[in-house]
Amino acid sequence: MKNKIILNIFFIFLIVNFLTSGLQSKINNVIVVKVGNSIITSVDVRNEIITTLLLNEKEITQENINNAKSYSVKNLITKRLKRNEIEKFNIKNYNKNDLRKYTDETANNLKTDTNGLKNIFLDYEVSYDIFIKQHETELLWNSLIFAIYKNQININIIEVETELKDFKNLKEIEYNISEIELSNLSYNKTMLNEILALIEDKGFVLAAKKFSTSPTGQNGGLLGWVTKKSMSKKYLENISTLKINGISEPIFNENSVSIIKINDIKRINKKIKPDKLKKKIVNQKKEEKLQLFSRSHLINLENNTSINFQ
Repeated sequence: MKNKIILNIFFIFLIVNFLTSGLQSKINNVIVVKVGNSIITSVDVRNEIITTLLLNEKEITQENINNAKSYSVKNLITKRLKRNEIEKFNIKNYNKNDLRKYTDETANNLKTDTNGLKNIFLDYEVSYDIFIKQHETELLWNSLIFAIYKNQININIIEVETELKDFKNLKEIEYNISEIELSNLSYNKTMLNEILALIEDKGFVLAAKKFSTSPTGQNGGLLGWVTKKSMSKKYLENISTLKINGISEPIFNENSVSIIKINDIKRINKKIKPDKLKKKIVNQKKEEKLQLFSRSHLINLENNTSINFQ
């Protein structure tokens, strides 16, 4: 009951802010942002904030609501941009198993099953259907990026063979890493200090959710296990001396700035089968290219779409 009172107080406060700015609308569905021809309402924002807190097992307090607000609005804008582009290209297909895997993992993280997850959403009066639709948007977006750029992800086989040769008979090192990716256009020293302060105070996961422009942001920036030999020289120079839980200096790329966290490190003592390793290297390079195209495409959408706060 206390949590619901806090939510209602926040919701009323949000509505009052919008109404005092001169917006004439229904109290229960005030327009917050216009993204092209789409809108984001106060109901959408409330739903996104509470969903974010629930999935990250955060207590629903006014402080946590305030911390989640900017990330939630940013995430909704990104989703609207992606959804508009998906509809423009009439993308309808994605891997249903990926959606099922995501919902199962989400439920498991909350120590329940899918039905239990639905009940959690029901208890907090937020929409489970919107939660599902938002992840569908991510999967459809991946399908869109692949459809547009599939002919541009050819891999240099000589480069792969060179990496494969370097691996032979060596003990391999793998890093489990997370990232915060920022646009070159928005990055500055003030933003960096704010990110580092939030990492220090609340942890890397929350900072990634709030600031990262990468699709991994919604998962707290987690990239997972990456082999040392498959990483670029620039990244290795920045992380090779880091210990577990270490945070890198900003890494400047062509269109973005990255901050990397080392979650874990492992060393593989056995020899790696060349065929398996080659396939892994090729797949990882393809994925890196698709991620680059995804970020570039989204940046272009942001720059060419009218985004107006009401």
